[in-house]
Amino acid sequence: MVRDAGDRFSEALNIRLSRDGTATLRNSLSREDQLDFYRVRLNRRSNLTVRLDQLEDDANLAIFNSDQDRIDRSREDDEDAEFLQRLLEPGIYFIRTNRIDGNIPNYRLRVSVSPDAGNGFDAPTPIRVSDNRRSRFSFRDFVGTFEQQDDDDDDEDEDREIVGDIEQDRFDFYRFELSRPTTFRSSLEGLEDNANLALFRNRQRIAFSNAPGRRSESIERRLDSGVYFIRVDIQEGFTSYLLKTSFIPR
Repeated sequence: MVRDAGDRFSEALNIRLSRDGTATLRNSLSREDQLDFYRVRLNRRSNLTVRLDQLEDDANLAIFNSDQDRIDRSREDDEDAEFLQRLLEPGIYFIRTNRIDGNIPNYRLRVSVSPDAGNGFDAPTPIRVSDNRRSRFSFRDFVGTFEQQDDDDDDEDEDREIVGDIEQDRFDFYRFELSRPTTFRSSLEGLEDNANLALFRNRQRIAFSNAPGRRSESIERRLDSGVYFIRVDIQEGFTSYLLKTSFIPR
């Protein structure tokens, strides 16, 4: 168990992320220690994912910006796990766990930070493909539109909340360059809503996958040398995804 997190913003425990951008912390909440605060720094536009689980009673989860305004929160019932996922700009953010009822002697807080894929042709995430051997890459991200909602039955009225703040991240772009003919395969998996997968040469679309609902998307093409883009998009809703790609030089 880590040292007890502070019970106010000024005493927040710094989260040290591993090389893969994750951290797992354990702590406790009780009648005498009802709040735990954590601080995380984002050095670039990133996806912040937070999960609070292994609860023995009811607790809630919230994310705040550096001005201590609440950005989002999760308020599941009883011992159900709490989950938050947001696309955030660079800066300092706070994560708060708070006891609602009972004692929670050993909760688990899992935090993941992943850089956001570029949102257009001019700022894609690069994929560095080998010229002479098979290459495989995987990327986890999310696309969607979501809005911070207000609640009338708020048990945390003291919080300053960003209400009606709509964030859009409908497109993620990835770029790769081939120096020789290559067999390209890509799949889009783990969808929670309907998202699509497209392949472009320069900026001209050459392949598209739009399976209905939450079904996985896939593209397989034999490609000549040149510059290509992969686009993940969603029209409405919100989903995390796993993008897998492979390149086999011919």
